[in-house]
Amino acid sequence: ERCVNALDGIEECQVSLMNNSMTVVYDEDVVTSKQITDAVKGAGYGATTYLGDDVGATERLKKEERALKVRIVSSLILLIVLMYLSMADMLGLPTLAFFMAVENSLWYSIALLVLTVPVIWLNRAYYVSGFKHLIRRTPNMDTLIAIGSCASLIYGVVNVVLMAVATASGDVEKLHLLRHSLYFESAAMILTLVTLGKYIEGKSRRRTGDAVTSLMNLAPKFATVIRGGEEVVVPAAEVVLGDEVIVRAGESISSDGVVVRGECHVDESMLTGESVPVKKAVGAQVSGGTICRSGYAVIRVNRTGEETALAKIVALVEEASTKKAPAQRLADRIAGIFVPVVIGIAILTLVVWWIAKDFETAFNFAVSVLVISCPCALGLATPVSLTVGLGLGAKRGILVKSGEGLERAAEADFVVLDKTGTLTIGKPAVTEVISVIDREELIRVVSAVERLSEHPLAKAVVDYCGEVDGPVVTDFETVPGKGVRAKVDGVEVKIGNFRYLSDSCDVSALTGRVDVLEEQGSTVFGVEQAGMLIGLIAVSDEIRPESRQAIAELKRYADVYMLTGDGKKVASHVANILGIENFKAEVLPEEKEAFVAELKAKGKVMFVGDGINDAPALSTADVGVAIGAGTDVAIDSADVVLTGSNPLALSTLIRLGRATMRKVKQNLFWAFLYNVLGIPLAAGLMYPVLGWKLSPMIGSIAMSMSSVCVVFNALSLRLFKDKTQGIPVEVEESMQEIIIKVEGMMCPHCKARVEGVVNSFPGLTGVVDLDKKSVTITADGDVNLDEVKGAITAAGYKVVD
Repeated sequence: ERCVNALDGIEECQVSLMNNSMTVVYDEDVVTSKQITDAVKGAGYGATTYLGDDVGATERLKKEERALKVRIVSSLILLIVLMYLSMADMLGLPTLAFFMAVENSLWYSIALLVLTVPVIWLNRAYYVSGFKHLIRRTPNMDTLIAIGSCASLIYGVVNVVLMAVATASGDVEKLHLLRHSLYFESAAMILTLVTLGKYIEGKSRRRTGDAVTSLMNLAPKFATVIRGGEEVVVPAAEVVLGDEVIVRAGESISSDGVVVRGECHVDESMLTGESVPVKKAVGAQVSGGTICRSGYAVIRVNRTGEETALAKIVALVEEASTKKAPAQRLADRIAGIFVPVVIGIAILTLVVWWIAKDFETAFNFAVSVLVISCPCALGLATPVSLTVGLGLGAKRGILVKSGEGLERAAEADFVVLDKTGTLTIGKPAVTEVISVIDREELIRVVSAVERLSEHPLAKAVVDYCGEVDGPVVTDFETVPGKGVRAKVDGVEVKIGNFRYLSDSCDVSALTGRVDVLEEQGSTVFGVEQAGMLIGLIAVSDEIRPESRQAIAELKRYADVYMLTGDGKKVASHVANILGIENFKAEVLPEEKEAFVAELKAKGKVMFVGDGINDAPALSTADVGVAIGAGTDVAIDSADVVLTGSNPLALSTLIRLGRATMRKVKQNLFWAFLYNVLGIPLAAGLMYPVLGWKLSPMIGSIAMSMSSVCVVFNALSLRLFKDKTQGIPVEVEESMQEIIIKVEGMMCPHCKARVEGVVNSFPGLTGVVDLDKKSVTITADGDVNLDEVKGAITAAGYKVVD
């Protein structure tokens, strides 16, 4: 990163240890990609420009892994023979008498050297890389290994020469002393164990990306396409835009598209985290990688390759894994100065112990310091945990755009939720129309104006009105947070909330009716024509079935707020049902942003929304969460995207963030503790007091295992369980829930009417499920069921259970 950032024209450079890649943002007019790769090569590393799915690179990696296995096995065989020869006598094992004779010590030392040299040659990459970086004044972990093992080798060779001199002079006492001062086994073992540790670390590190790999593997390899009127099986990569693909039960869908014939149920859990298959009829959008669980459909392809939803999810997760969280930047800064500091400590150790005792003791401690130190554990502590966490989120339909987003989600003190489309289904329907003038004329005027609006409530009105002869509409204008206005056949028309209309006309005649409808949870807006109120339209948006449980879950972790542009009575109705104590109604887009900014002064804020008007608040919040069914603007502004629309995923996000950051902190703690305790121990600080002396061989084992332990600790995060699904909402002991089956409820109007009846009783809150033909009543205290049933019956419905 340092060598690339030093180039002119570089805006940003981040290296990902997890996938051996570097992402660079640069000015092409100032610097070229070749200059960037040359700079990396100049720093002692290899680099090539990534050109997508590089089959050659995959083959190279497989070839390198096979070569590494051969290297490890060969090194281990030589090391075992070397260790047996040097330590058999000490362990009481059978020995070769020739080598055990003191007068043959020179031949003994030469045998050890002959076994050590092939190990050195097999693992020479450490010397090439380590000394190259040392010369360039950018020492790394290879430098420490190279210096430590090379010092042991040179020390041993010097002793062999001294043995030759002692043998020639017949100095048996000198030979006896020198044969116990050979460090060939240390040199060989350091290299072999570090290589073995790196291999284990690499294998386990690749497992951290299993979640992303499994997502990539969801896309089928082949697809059945209709070409020339016949069914043809072709590789999925050859499917092109406009192709009609046949999908049967049990098959994966190859590309994104639209159902043009047939009907099927699709498992979209890879996208949304929802395990229940979704019905897809003609006109429905389907995504590549999802699975047809039942039925038969013909799908016209409208997105292929990198444009599919699955490819974008994989790209987003891979990009997120390269972005550094704040916790990682600290570890990187420490790792950047770590190796020079360790070399300094090793030199100081050598000098101090040489003066205090003897060179051999000093040498032993200095080499131990070099080989036990491990900046890799520090460098890996954060990215391995974040990679696992981001992958787990992706499998649950939670796409986090960066490690920083996951870290901030874990720290959220406040969760602020938009109401429409977040806590409600986002598919409002007209429940009542009240007209002061001719009803058909009211519908004609309203339909003409609302067809030009992008507001979700406008779509509900247009769907209700159906096709009408369109009058001439001019001067259309949206008044944010209030409504719309336009000229219809030259006459000014305003449609919006009563606060907006009351500035230009008398609304008192229908105020009482508005109050009743809003208390039933409907959003009501009036229609003004030529300065006169000509009618009102009530629209109701059904609360998501999971919203109440989601709020209960979120309250365990943060303070929950709800913001909505609806009136106070509608907001109060929804808040009471969901158990939200803190809410603000009639909030304009700029007021949402201001409220989030105000909360930020008190703590970390998570904002959740789905509309264009939520974009400013999403950008302002510490972590913005966009519901996947929302607009592109909201998704672009967010730090986290929920590909499904289930608000229960919010508590999963917080729990996953906390679990991930817990692993990050554990890894950083152990990596720091390992070095804080290991280096002083290796330097011999405990030797004068407790007689503890760490050999370079033990140091090399500890160094290799430190990185492996960090990776395996991160992998344990894969045991994370999504506990939110199916957890019953905890209610106070005084609260009770009653489900009443009601016949005769057919439409949103019926829903609003029955809920209004139940909610008119003090202490009762009712939520109607039209599909199940039931009303769930939450009661604070005792309930007189006969009165409630009587009221529902009086409203024109039949209580059956």
